[in-house]
Amino acid sequence: MTDELKVLKHETVDRVITTEILNSLFDDCVYEFKEDRYNGIDMCCTATSKQQSFTMDIEVKYRKILLSTYKTTMLELEKYNALLQYANKYKVYSVIYPFDDVVYLFNLNRIDFAKIEKINIPLPAETLTNGTTYDRRKNVFLVPFHFGTSFQYDCSEYYTH
Repeated sequence: MTDELKVLKHETVDRVITTEILNSLFDDCVYEFKEDRYNGIDMCCTATSKQQSFTMDIEVKYRKILLSTYKTTMLELEKYNALLQYANKYKVYSVIYPFDDVVYLFNLNRIDFAKIEKINIPLPAETLTNGTTYDRRKNVFLVPFHFGTSFQYDCSEYYTH
């Protein structure tokens, strides 16, 4: 399986898990999945519950770490800015932790990002087709877990540890 197919498979699995969580919270959900990997967000959702309707732009990530190791999750500044470009009212960040069978949903509208720590982290060096390598860095917010809501979810059907 090529790296591109692996990425697409993971994105599909991550979307399935997130939709199952959202379906358990709302009476009805209608999804629009973003097929272009580089458009900035993964999906949009219109959810209805008790005669109220919610429109959401959603970014989904999975992290291969143990939750007990950290007190925060990383939200890439680039992804946050991409969410802000879309018109739906609510901005949601879904983070899947398959080692702990936990999914966190963050309503980004409720977070004051001026008070959230932002750092510049190094990423693995990337090798270009001409053989040269360059160091990459990324700006991320360190969002504390207490800003999100956690859901137990058996990830074993989709992820092997």
